[in-house]
Amino acid sequence: MTSARSLRALSHDAREETIMPFTCLDHANVPARAGRGADVVHFDERLAFVLDATPGPQDLLDHPGGDAQWFALYLSARLIERFSDSQQAICSIHGALLDAQAEYRRLLGGRVDDAHSAPSASLALAVATPTHLELLRIGDAAIYRAGAFGEITACDHSRLIELEQRLGASLRGCMDQESALLRQMCAYRNIPQGYGVLSIGEAAMDYLEAEQLHARHVRELLLCSRGFWACFDPYDLARPGTALGAQAPRARELLERAGLMTGETPPARTPLHRDASLVRLRVH
Repeated sequence: MTSARSLRALSHDAREETIMPFTCLDHANVPARAGRGADVVHFDERLAFVLDATPGPQDLLDHPGGDAQWFALYLSARLIERFSDSQQAICSIHGALLDAQAEYRRLLGGRVDDAHSAPSASLALAVATPTHLELLRIGDAAIYRAGAFGEITACDHSRLIELEQRLGASLRGCMDQESALLRQMCAYRNIPQGYGVLSIGEAAMDYLEAEQLHARHVRELLLCSRGFWACFDPYDLARPGTALGAQAPRARELLERAGLMTGETPPARTPLHRDASLVRLRVH
């Protein structure tokens, strides 16, 4: 993948393609805590995304589900509206983020003293345009794709994982709003030695990864939050590739195996106290 700023145009034959609309094969959105879910899953014939919001060190808004939930709901609504008016994916994401920033500041009386105290969000998004397939990602949301011959391509999260290991930041600890680890991680948002994420008042778009593909090279897509993909390796529930294709287990089955579908606090063996969400799409 390349950064959004260095995204290259496709060759001429790609521009002659006719993109078939997405077909949803599976989806799930399971909050870690009832009433506090901060993941949003959206899919239609041309646009699909998973948005996974994370709180800042403390909630500043008067929202019953917390700042992260407000950010997820508002930003996703603006994404859908922006994409309905434009085929330009990067411009649509940027516009939606600016809308969310403006509304957040308005709700706080026009002032945000510390952008690191605000919520942030990871995003995995796919859009089918009249000429090509476009995939965009930022943060720890993931995109897996199955090629025409079944080959699996996954995005790389090694940089973020290395940062967490360097800080000694457990994922469980980072989800606790009182945790000093969360404050540490927030300080690394959208800086060269840190990680990219959609957030208030920062240069998030510089860290957006974007890729354009020939539709004929992609058979299926899996967009998911970290709460889902992190279940793969720790307990051998599935390799990412087995979540794609005709024999793929249903998402809810995988989440049940991880102990995330009980409606209770996840058991100690569960890797994350995080919302888990995904959408699996057939491209053609």
